[in-house]
Amino acid sequence: MDNLSILREDAKAIYIGNLNTVEADLKLPKEGKNGSSITWSSSQPYVVNPEGKVIRPHPGTGNRSLVITAHLSHEGQSLDVPFPLTVLARELPWKATKLLPTEINIALDDIGKLHLPGAVVAIKDTGGYSTLPVTWSLPTINTPGTYKLTGVLENSSNLVPEAVVNVHTNNDTPLPTPKLTPFPYKDVDINGGIFAENKQRMLDWLLTVNDDTMLYNFRDAAGLDTKSAATMTGWDAPECLLKGHTTGHYLSSLALASCSSVNEDAYKAKLMYMISGLAKCQQTMDASGKFKPGFLSGYSEDQFDLLQEYVTYPSIWAPYYTLHKIFAGLLDAYELAGINEALEIAEKLGLWVYNRLKACTPDTRRKMWAMYIAGEYGGMNEVMARLYRISPMPEYLEAARFFDNDLLFYPMEKNTNTLPGMHGNQHVPQIVGAVEMYEQSQEKHYYDTAANFWDIVTNRHIYSIGGLGEGEMFRDEYKIASFLTEKTAESCASYNMLKLTSRLFNYTACSKMADYFERTLYNHIAASHDQSGPVGGSSYFMPLLPGGKKGFDSMHNTCCHGTGLESHLRYQEMVYTYENDTLYVNLFVPSTLNWSDKGIKLTQHDTYLTTQTADLSIQGNGTFTLKLRIPGWLDQTPELQIGGTKADYTVIDGYAAITRNFQDGEKISCKMPFNFRFEPSQDDPTIGSILYGPLVMVALSDKEDLLPIGGVVPEKTAEPLKFTCDGYTLVPNYVAWDTNYHAYVKKL
Repeated sequence: MDNLSILREDAKAIYIGNLNTVEADLKLPKEGKNGSSITWSSSQPYVVNPEGKVIRPHPGTGNRSLVITAHLSHEGQSLDVPFPLTVLARELPWKATKLLPTEINIALDDIGKLHLPGAVVAIKDTGGYSTLPVTWSLPTINTPGTYKLTGVLENSSNLVPEAVVNVHTNNDTPLPTPKLTPFPYKDVDINGGIFAENKQRMLDWLLTVNDDTMLYNFRDAAGLDTKSAATMTGWDAPECLLKGHTTGHYLSSLALASCSSVNEDAYKAKLMYMISGLAKCQQTMDASGKFKPGFLSGYSEDQFDLLQEYVTYPSIWAPYYTLHKIFAGLLDAYELAGINEALEIAEKLGLWVYNRLKACTPDTRRKMWAMYIAGEYGGMNEVMARLYRISPMPEYLEAARFFDNDLLFYPMEKNTNTLPGMHGNQHVPQIVGAVEMYEQSQEKHYYDTAANFWDIVTNRHIYSIGGLGEGEMFRDEYKIASFLTEKTAESCASYNMLKLTSRLFNYTACSKMADYFERTLYNHIAASHDQSGPVGGSSYFMPLLPGGKKGFDSMHNTCCHGTGLESHLRYQEMVYTYENDTLYVNLFVPSTLNWSDKGIKLTQHDTYLTTQTADLSIQGNGTFTLKLRIPGWLDQTPELQIGGTKADYTVIDGYAAITRNFQDGEKISCKMPFNFRFEPSQDDPTIGSILYGPLVMVALSDKEDLLPIGGVVPEKTAEPLKFTCDGYTLVPNYVAWDTNYHAYVKKL
């Protein structure tokens, strides 16, 4: 290589961690892998100095965005590479002024399942709620009655935790049961609009991926031949502690592609190659004697050992998070693509998890899961419970319980908002796991935890696009206008919120949940894709500051690049569901449903956004009830026509319902006129977003001040979904993928 090529290769290989949420000193390399010399400079040396020392801002002063620059040189040639980063402000210290009482209700027959939470809810002197670790002395309980007990806080507080356990003779509380059944992915084909375009780009990109590169870290960890494959980059680089997570997402994306593409055999062949390669790695690790039986990862077991010693990030980086991605990919390969070998790998790995965590005390596990980033475990509770559903070994369900995070679960069960200051995507997938835990254990507290979490987040913490969090963190409730930055709405969090929404929706059939799903799908997930071609890129954050511009990760293999591999192949999720002879159309997305049990095919045409009408057509004959969601944003009664003739319908729980003997070739039309509205933020009614029907309309401009156009009535142009507003162009957020925009504006 010439000198410039050496510098470029060395620059590409620089890895210094997750720069979006810096809170610890950075390890800045002094030499490139090919011999270049590296020195560093900082735009704010009082926050991050050239040696990588981090001085976090004082509490309450806000995060700091800056740039550190690597200056590479080799034999007279030089190259400068900037690294933008955000340093998190220190947390505001607080004291507990009061503890909320802990109350547990349980039937005597279930007393063996009694679990006293390892956390109590505290009222902070700075306002709001948080949690504190607690230990309890549990009395012997063998008769109905009320038992009062006290606990001990870990800190030196003088407050004494109190708990009441009410033991009843019988448990006659009815349990929530699913009302709706989702259709398999293979029965729904996305075939129009931005969704089909994004999907096809992702499908095309998957076929270009070198599977041996995706297997590199696993083969390297197992001591196998890496087949001269290129190493992975960014968060999956050989020197990165999170390596392996993207491979897990890649398995899931191939599994999704294998059941939602006309070229399904090509994707299944790649998936089978990947599974075979991982099986060989697991077998080799077992035979080596260097790993405990069943282990599989892109690195050794050291990170798991260090986590049990409470070693913090960035010395280790979320080993169970990475394991979750691998697990989810394996189970998707089995359930979606029917690859039995994937399940065999997962079963062995599941026993490895059980044996490791069984040896830990409950206190050790609680402390691990409370650790910021290091203890992040993704949805390990979900995949272990899911594994139990597939292979009902009690060890798998017990292993899932080992991931109970009382610091999150208990306040959510009690509908108390302790989320401000917590990492967003560290906790959303844990709640998805709570739903799966409820389904496998039938313990209602898991369901209550998930349902209350959904209500708290969607009512108090989301931006207009449906995303949550700033700088990856939950901010104070109802604070939206206060946090319009370049690091808002992490895509991972929305990916997981949609998974949670679809799971809970099956129980509630709540049109409000479908409204949220639509909002987030159209305005965040569809807008997070790199539309420049089949490059596999997705946005990490969705910038909502004035004049923001999306960035796309195609090579750094961040967490949101991983979820992005799946998101654009999951568009069919929740579009249709059914209950016996009732078909729910929850989302108006161009698609075709094959309802094979009824011999019916239903097609949604690509007219919802362009003509403000949901146009559907029927193939086959059958009597059933059709329910079309009436969007919550609609300010008038929708008009339903069948075969061009107005049809009467009944409104049931936010759906237009009609029962009839549908005939082959019939066309159904539901007019839902879009209107412009200004949706104010909860903390400043003068700052908000302009919406048109379900769409957040962004103003194209690189100005860095809020545009005063919130009270202006937009004017149509010759192009659909393109308007002008006081001299600015308005388009849906997904259109503004490569330009500066304003998602929030000022109301006149």
